[in-house]
Amino acid sequence: MNSDDLAKEICRGKELFSETVRVISDFLARLADLGPAEIREFERKRQALLETLLTYHAELKQKLPAGKKGLSLAMT
Repeated sequence: MNSDDLAKEICRGKELFSETVRVISDFLARLADLGPAEIREFERKRQALLETLLTYHAELKQKLPAGKKGLSLAMT
């Protein structure tokens, strides 16, 4: 993986994390007005986003060399 690929992966991770934060923030802002069905839908969406983040993290770990010594100077 070169530094351009790493930058793209980091951008993808930031987007996934931002979407997770947005969904949770929206839920908390509306919590008092939500019914059971809407709360279940939020939980489903939150769980799916967290699973996507975990998959992203696992894939990124596989793409990167083990330890800091394996990274090029540009990437570190």
